[in-house]
Amino acid sequence: MTWQIPTAQRQRAFHLGRVWGSRHGGSLYSQALVRELASNGWLVTVLAERFEEPFPNGIVLPSFFRRSPRYWLGKMLDTLKLCHLTAHIPGSLVIVQGDLPRLTYLLLQCLVPLLFIRQDGILTCPANHRFLPESRTVCRRQAGPGCLLVHRHEHCFGKVPLPRRIGRVVFRLRDRLLLSCLRNFVCNSFYIARAHRRSATVLYPPPTSAAATNRFPHPPPARDLHRLVFCGRLEPVKGAADAITILTVLPGSYHLEILGEGPELPRLISQAGRLQLGDRVRFHGWVNPTERDEWLASAGALLIPSRWDEAFGMAGLEALAQGTPVVAYDVGGISEWCRDGAGILVSCGDVTRAAAAVRQLTADPVRWSVSSENAKRVADMEFPPERFSRDVGRLLRDWAS
Repeated sequence: MTWQIPTAQRQRAFHLGRVWGSRHGGSLYSQALVRELASNGWLVTVLAERFEEPFPNGIVLPSFFRRSPRYWLGKMLDTLKLCHLTAHIPGSLVIVQGDLPRLTYLLLQCLVPLLFIRQDGILTCPANHRFLPESRTVCRRQAGPGCLLVHRHEHCFGKVPLPRRIGRVVFRLRDRLLLSCLRNFVCNSFYIARAHRRSATVLYPPPTSAAATNRFPHPPPARDLHRLVFCGRLEPVKGAADAITILTVLPGSYHLEILGEGPELPRLISQAGRLQLGDRVRFHGWVNPTERDEWLASAGALLIPSRWDEAFGMAGLEALAQGTPVVAYDVGGISEWCRDGAGILVSCGDVTRAAAAVRQLTADPVRWSVSSENAKRVADMEFPPERFSRDVGRLLRDWAS
């Protein structure tokens, strides 16, 4: 990726995050935000613990994000470097993304404006996730002593000793207190704002599909309404196993394309073989955005059977931009874009209802065409590419005022 950043600007922005340049949704959101700032005349400096992709104005903070006591000296030096960079430059802005609330950020916002961006609900769970391994459901409990009782039934802390479990609960309560003291709180969906129980400015992620940005290299491939697509990281909470189970309820003419990579891949291949679906399920690994769009543009429906409370579910919006309806579990922020007519929401874990929704969408080509037009309308009218630019501009104007 090439970053065209002008060299002569009056305003400076400092973007902090643990990792820069990875392929997951949160990192792509960061890159889009930095790109938008640069296009609006800001000189952007990225500070991160690790750079998976080079950045012209990148600074490595090797110890700032570490918690171990052996990094405390390096952490102090990194903190002094951060304060020196930001507080001594007039008109600078600090953006923190993908990190936990820290006392450093509370002190820093007294010196320079600071925007704190959250893209998940991890702060609400001392086990660092909200997915219960035994019942395979999402825990919506706020962090507190009751989490220790949940662990007795769900084993969500794993094999962590009791003193460390108590310590994690205390740390999460501390995080909630620090979060409440941060002035400028930004989320990528209204769901995440509700999960943290505080007011926030919502900055939806921008679409990256070729159809939405007029970058489609050639006419889309022919549609096959019985082709289903799953697009996401292959881990238990994302629901690829449920997508395969949904296929077993459908007639033999339906087939599933799985786009993504992750630790769940061997188990999914074994599941497909055990269910004798080898010729109906294909694994493509990670694909680039153009290939992803081609698969979405050729499918009858995208499946998002996520058991995790998705913050937003960007893959669904990419499908709508291609005119592909979505069948999804009603979790997290998915309902903020999955409108009636453009997709169907079903209860989390209801495989039978999800399969029925697929047939409802794809059995009648005329009905599917109506859903496809509705999908494009939602993407074009409610989440156009320029919306992100407009929302970033409004966010900066609110900050300046």
